[in-house]
Amino acid sequence: MEKTRLMMSNNKLRSFQNNFAHAVVNDYEPQSFLDDITPAGELKRPEDALDAHREGYYVRLTEALGENFEGTWFALGDDSFFKACRHFIKMNKSTFYNLSDYGKRFPQFLKELDNLNDLPFITDLAKFDWTFKEIFSEKQHVSIEPSKLQELKERPNSKLIFGNAVRIFESEMSVYDIWQLRKEELQKAPDINFENSEYLLLYKKFDEIFVKNLSETQCGILKSLKLGQTFSSVLDDMSEINQEDVINLFQIIGTTGIITQIE
Repeated sequence: MEKTRLMMSNNKLRSFQNNFAHAVVNDYEPQSFLDDITPAGELKRPEDALDAHREGYYVRLTEALGENFEGTWFALGDDSFFKACRHFIKMNKSTFYNLSDYGKRFPQFLKELDNLNDLPFITDLAKFDWTFKEIFSEKQHVSIEPSKLQELKERPNSKLIFGNAVRIFESEMSVYDIWQLRKEELQKAPDINFENSEYLLLYKKFDEIFVKNLSETQCGILKSLKLGQTFSSVLDDMSEINQEDVINLFQIIGTTGIITQIE
């Protein structure tokens, strides 16, 4: 009998917890549920207790978005960023235990907002924020010795295996210079030409994150290699390759430590 009573009590608690979480996230509060809430302290009504928890929910997720999208926050400014966050949170409930994983759809969400047309680079900037966040979370990989890359001359059909802490970023607009100003005061930010396409290599080395500019050709080659194509097939597929680009790319691959294995 005591075990049955305990199970009923646990089931009721679990049901209340689920209903409470649903009410906080979805702004829905049936009267039958409100009757089970006893407000504490200065809170007078059950609705007030829910509102307090709702506000805390939005604050925590906004903080998570602020940490993941520092450059975007800088470019938008406080008011616009917080409004965008609240709108996003309403449409995208958190299902993550680790809030550092929250916000993957935020760049696409910003792209769909009509009131940000005066910041045409904002989606690309948000994508860069997320890319930087991803590589920041990655563990440092072990690179091969640069001398091993000489094997490619004798084994041109080999594949290069990239480290996990490597990202190739391309965007329609230049956003890296804007992102670098994210710690500055907005009114002090200089004018930046963001209208050109941008190609970047992000990698972790010595537990630090580095960003290197690429040409469009170098970006294309690295993307193909990262997808598993052999070096010789990549060069065969690309017509009119600038040889200087290829030579410089070999130097980049050798000095950055982005390769962990040659197969």
